[in-house]
Amino acid sequence: MSLGGMSMSAMLFILMIGSAFGSTFSSPRWITVDKDVAGELIERFGLAQSLTSATDDVTVLEVGKGDLAKISHFMHSEKKRCGGYQGHYSQEEAVEAAHSEDLRALSQVAFDSSFFLSSASRVETLLKEVKESEITDTIVEMTAFHNRHYQAPTGIKSMEWLKKKWENLGKGRADYKVEFFKHARFNQPSVIATIKGSQSPEEVVIIGGHADSIGGGFWGRHKAKAPGADDNASGIATITEAMRVLLASDFKPKKSIMFMAYAAEEVGLLGSKDIAAEFARKKQKVVSVIQYDMVNYKGGDKSIYLATDYSNADLRTFMGKLIETYVKVPWGYMKCGYGCSDHASWTNKGFPAMMATESTFNAMNKAIHSSRDTLSASGGDSKHAVNFAKLALAYLIESAKE
Repeated sequence: MSLGGMSMSAMLFILMIGSAFGSTFSSPRWITVDKDVAGELIERFGLAQSLTSATDDVTVLEVGKGDLAKISHFMHSEKKRCGGYQGHYSQEEAVEAAHSEDLRALSQVAFDSSFFLSSASRVETLLKEVKESEITDTIVEMTAFHNRHYQAPTGIKSMEWLKKKWENLGKGRADYKVEFFKHARFNQPSVIATIKGSQSPEEVVIIGGHADSIGGGFWGRHKAKAPGADDNASGIATITEAMRVLLASDFKPKKSIMFMAYAAEEVGLLGSKDIAAEFARKKQKVVSVIQYDMVNYKGGDKSIYLATDYSNADLRTFMGKLIETYVKVPWGYMKCGYGCSDHASWTNKGFPAMMATESTFNAMNKAIHSSRDTLSASGGDSKHAVNFAKLALAYLIESAKE
C-alpha cells in the first residue's frame, strides 16, 4: 500500500520517528479530519499536511501545542461541530485512524438486524417510570461545576461526583459496578457502569455520552465557564435516568449493559478513542453502541435525529423501529461529519455504533460551547430529553433482553 505516493518503507520510517517524538508531548500532536475541513485548517492556521487517505477522504495533520485550542474553537464556532476531529499522540495512530476503512466496513455488517421486538410489556411498563424531574436535577447538578474541561480540576471532580451518583443508584446489587477508566495522557477519567448479564455476560450493549464541557475562545479554555447543560449534561442525565429506572425495577439483562461517560470528547474524542481501542484489543463482544450527544433542545420539526455517517445502517434501522414502536415521536436523519462525537471512535474500531441527537447542525442550540449553555437555553426543563430516555430504555431492554 502507498499513501499519497509515499512508499511503505518511507512511511514506516516517518511513523517510527513521529512516534518517538510524539511521546514527549502531553497533548495530541496529530489530528485526523475530513479533507474539506483540512484544507481550511491548512490555509487558516498554516498546519502541515502529513498524509492523506485517498480512499477514505480523511487527512492527517501535524499540529503544535497551541494549535488544538484554535482548531477546537474553529470547529465549534464556525463548523458547529461537537468534536469534528480526532486527536492522536503518534503519527502511526493517526494514519491507522485515517485508513480504517476495513474496520468501518465491518461495523456496517456486524450488527444483527434480525433483532425482533419481544419485550413490549416490559418496555411499556418501564417507560411510565421515566421522570423529567430526575433528568432536570442531574443537569442542574452537573452545570453547578464551573466547567468539566478535561484539563481543569473541576473536570476531575465532576467525574468523581458522577461515579458516586451512579454507585448510589445501584447500591446493594451484586451484578452492578461502577469504575473509572483512567487515561494515560490526561487526568480526567471516564466513568463506566456495568449491569452484568445473567446468561451472556461477555456480550455487551453500550450507551454513552461525553461528560466534559468546553467554552471560551482560543486560550484558557480550562478556566472558562462552561456549564454545558445541553452539551452534554443532557446526554449524561438522560442515560442516568434510563439507568435509574432499570436498576429500580430490578431489571436483570441476559447480556451485559454498560453506561459510559466519556472524558475529553471536546478535544478530539480522546476518552472514547482510548476505550474503544481497549475493547478492540481485548476482542470484546460488543453488540452495539449508542451515543447521546445533546438531547434536550428542540431545534427542528423532528424530536429525534439519527446520524447517518460513521454509523451502522442496520443499527439506525433498529433504532428507528424502536422510536416508532415505543417513543412515538417524529424522527429523522442528520449528517454529523467526521469525528463529530464519540460513536466515531467505536465505528473506527469496527464496532456497530451510531448517534442520536436533538437536531440537525443547522438548527442546533446556539448556546453550546459558551457560558450561555444553561438549562434555560433549552427552555428551563427537560421535556425534550424525556423522549431520549424512553428510547434508551427501549434500546437497552430490547437489545440486552431479560
